[in-house]
Amino acid sequence: MNEEADYSDSRESSNGTAAVESKIAIITIRLTRYILAHSESQNTIISRDKLLKTLRDFYKEENCRPVVFAVIFDQVNQVLSETYGYELRGIEAKSKTAKGKAQDNSGSMTQGGGDPSSISGTTVTDAATPSLGAKATHFILLNKLAYLSHFENFKLDQTIGLYNDTIDQDEYIGDDMSRSNVNTLESRLGVDQEMALQGITCLFLCIILFSKNNILHQEIIVYLSKFGIPVDGTEIPIIGMSLDDFIKHIEKKEYIVKLEEKPTGNDNSSNMTGITIYRIGRRTKYEFDVSSLVKMLEQIMGITVDNTLLEDIKKSVGNAYD
Repeated sequence: MNEEADYSDSRESSNGTAAVESKIAIITIRLTRYILAHSESQNTIISRDKLLKTLRDFYKEENCRPVVFAVIFDQVNQVLSETYGYELRGIEAKSKTAKGKAQDNSGSMTQGGGDPSSISGTTVTDAATPSLGAKATHFILLNKLAYLSHFENFKLDQTIGLYNDTIDQDEYIGDDMSRSNVNTLESRLGVDQEMALQGITCLFLCIILFSKNNILHQEIIVYLSKFGIPVDGTEIPIIGMSLDDFIKHIEKKEYIVKLEEKPTGNDNSSNMTGITIYRIGRRTKYEFDVSSLVKMLEQIMGITVDNTLLEDIKKSVGNAYD
């Protein structure tokens, strides 16, 4: 009888363990879907608190006892890697560039910065590479698929072809929906607006980077105006945003950090308007690292970046990737 009881208890225990593992597997899949949806609709950066709150809801709905977050984190990363080629990487709570007060380019960098020319001999991207793992307070979803130049060039050629269909005699006609043969909802929202937004974002970030990650608002609008981007408050063609709205958009997405210092106001006769400085945000640090910057320069300028030029690039970007 004792042997039968032991066997029965063992079988029930085994069934119970299998049931728990099945529920954990379901929760893992649900959390993976949530992370992918959040990345698509809001931001690729998500806080630990938001993940834990979502997990609590899933545990309750699946009637499952919570397990250590690190277990779920590892299982989610396994699904992301094997199925989608992504990685959920633990990152710092906030970029160091978000701390301190703004100072103009004639002075020192913002607090916590340091000498922009003093970059260690190791690759600059090393600072952005290590993951804090499940212990991090924030996480970012990164694409880890290998870069296939022929495939990416093919996609770019197709996109450029669709975009060119929205240009007629040097005039943008993408907002003329009466031309149904060209301006389908897919071609307008999925190609021209997205492509223009990506291009202007890339331009904005490169200006910041090659200003040693420290540029005044008054300076960057001069550069942008030279590229034909309206800086007078009117909407930027195609993307339908003013420059201020565009800056708010990429700041919210954490591609940039906007540092502001208001005038003290001690002198009522002062005409000071305050200082606004831009730096790259932590999302740029992980999604557009130095290796990506180098590839972009090689493709645009038709050059090969050697060690000497690489060192010049490192000096030019200042402490952006520290």
